[in-house]
Amino acid sequence: MCRGSRGRRPERGAVAVVVAILLTVLVAFAGLVMNVGHSRMVRGQLQNAVDAAALAGAVKLNGTSAGVSAARAAAVAYAGLNVTDVNTSVVIDPDADVQVGFWDFTKSKDAAFTPLTGSAADLPYMVAVRVIAGRQASRSNAVPVWMAPFLTTASGMDVTAEAVAVGAGPKTNSKCALPFVIPSCAIDPTFLACCAASPPPPGTTSPCDTPVDFVLQSQFANNNVDTIGLTALTSGSANNAAFRAMVADPNSCPQGTVGSTITIQNGNNFNKPFYDDLTNWLAAHNNQGEVPVATMTGCPSPTFNQTATLAAFATVTVTLQPWSGGATPKFELKGQIHCASSSATAGGPWMGTSSQTGLVR
Repeated sequence: MCRGSRGRRPERGAVAVVVAILLTVLVAFAGLVMNVGHSRMVRGQLQNAVDAAALAGAVKLNGTSAGVSAARAAAVAYAGLNVTDVNTSVVIDPDADVQVGFWDFTKSKDAAFTPLTGSAADLPYMVAVRVIAGRQASRSNAVPVWMAPFLTTASGMDVTAEAVAVGAGPKTNSKCALPFVIPSCAIDPTFLACCAASPPPPGTTSPCDTPVDFVLQSQFANNNVDTIGLTALTSGSANNAAFRAMVADPNSCPQGTVGSTITIQNGNNFNKPFYDDLTNWLAAHNNQGEVPVATMTGCPSPTFNQTATLAAFATVTVTLQPWSGGATPKFELKGQIHCASSSATAGGPWMGTSSQTGLVR
């Protein structure tokens, strides 16, 4: 019996080693799970903070340097209302962690934001706020690593979050799009060629920055004598229902994007209900709006039943003659055409932003 007992001792020792290894692995795995879960919790708390901070900052942007300063201050204040790990306040630097700049809706989200310096020329383009926050070693507030001796020599983990919100830009300069279309061949070709060139970056100027004045006498008629067309600012259906939908609500602010393809109709079906909706909309907007300029040839009587590229916007004052029987009324469009970047929408200095503040990244 003594021999049998002595023969089992090496087996017991081997089992003990295996159990020790398994316990170490289990403890390390448990620590890893706990740390991953903890870091994700902290990241979610940081994300809430930067989302709130970016939105609060974007609301303050108004095309002025004071608005930029207010945006930074609001971002810092709203971030500070949040905590991570119950009692660690979210602290951000108004200069290093809050960036104000331009958001280009035509680019991917990773490349759409461009920080700007805040010069006078930059101010109309400063419509977005980017906020970064973190629990990092460089900030002396890294997230502690539980069971660090079993997992790593580091005592803390870096966790970060960021958000970008876009505001409505300088609202005082905004106009809304009308369902009319001006053919590009009716505008100075030299000016349009300048507009078609690659737009200068925000903060710089070009010869195209000076708008061109124009007066356009217009009337909807047959294809042979058209001087103006209609569009719903999409590549889809172009009919009275779509046109009326743009102006049916006097408080609506239709938008369109330079570079997009739009379907154009000659306006033969322009009728009294559409005329009434248009009259009400113009009265609510002081008879002013943005009219798209489409790339077209064949002036003075181009063919409007086609699709074309939206090349620019013209800021116009509309004079609409009274409706008289079944005759189609004449229009006078008087205003200025200005070059716009490829991301511009109706609204001038909105430069591609939406009409409401919101998170975009």
